[in-house]
Amino acid sequence: MRGGTTLSILGNGLYDSSGKKLVLSTVHGERTRNLQWNHKDKTIVCVMPPFSWMFGGEDPTEEQLADGTTVDCRLTLNGIDYFELPTFTYRDISLEKLSIHTITEENAEQWPIEESEAEEEIPEEEKVKYEADLAALLEKS
Repeated sequence: MRGGTTLSILGNGLYDSSGKKLVLSTVHGERTRNLQWNHKDKTIVCVMPPFSWMFGGEDPTEEQLADGTTVDCRLTLNGIDYFELPTFTYRDISLEKLSIHTITEENAEQWPIEESEAEEEIPEEEKVKYEADLAALLEKS
């Protein structure tokens, strides 16, 4: 589980400070991340580490993965006061196939379509654009 997702924290009362940190906790332990301040958006930003980071860089075993990959998050701006943030779960995903279709009022009843019906050839330049758009969407999530 590679990590690399950008986490943006926004809300009232956030400010830049040298003490800002994110504490990540799982059943396997707790780790702390330094954070960046985005002056333009007034948000706190962190690029999430790979899940192996919770294990000192070692790949987790199947048993450790079965125990859960849910991560509790706490934010501090001063090292004293901590704020609970929503939890997240590491997911190991891979894209096997991508089909692009336009849904209109006229064809909406036929969705979802059978996989065999989705085998339409897409021009190469459109594939490149779709892949770039998908990569941007995945990076935001």
